Amino acid sequence: MEHALSSRVVIEQAKGILSVRLGLPMDTAFDLMRRYTRSHHLRLTDVAGDVVARRLIPGLEEM
Repeated sequence: MEHALSSRVVIEQAKGILSVRLGLPMDTAFDLMRRYTRSHHLRLTDVAGDVVARRLIPGLEEM
């Protein structure tokens, strides 16, 4: 249960970062991150962790 909670916190942080960096609403930022994970066959928590650690900003390469 603790892992699920910490994963959710990281995902919410990543949504906020993407929202601010890309100028998107929170739900659009989440959709972008979810599409990125699916197209690259990655886990959402892993991508969110990379966004929070500033190793990855999905969507920047398309802009």
